[in-house]
Amino acid sequence: MEEITQIRLVTPESELELGSDSIREKNVPEGVLVFRIEGPFFFGVAEKLESALARALRVPRVVIFRVRAVPAIDATGLHALEIALEKFHRKRTQLLLSGVQPQPMKVLFHSGFVDRIGLDNICANIDAALERAREILNG
Repeated sequence: MEEITQIRLVTPESELELGSDSIREKNVPEGVLVFRIEGPFFFGVAEKLESALARALRVPRVVIFRVRAVPAIDATGLHALEIALEKFHRKRTQLLLSGVQPQPMKVLFHSGFVDRIGLDNICANIDAALERAREILNG
């Protein structure tokens, strides 16, 4: 399953997608990194997530995981998110989730992950996530 899951850092310059969900025309504040995750969040995705995060050259204040193309998450995917959240917390980096689909949202609620990340940090779309990132950056 892991082969069909992609995790990549996206910037307005590297964004290929067009339309309202694209970040191509959006202002991503300094100190914010956006990762696009596509495909089911299952076994094996933890290594991909770790590798993608390691490629970031700086420690951001906010990381946005765009997960609107993640139709499902299982226990190992949830565990990978838990580890990422813990690492970000230690580095004083806030994690935001954008565009969570129904099945992953149900798992996040039932596991208590929503309580740990904070409901304010789960955003309906990229615009809401960027606005939340600005709120965090402005203190």
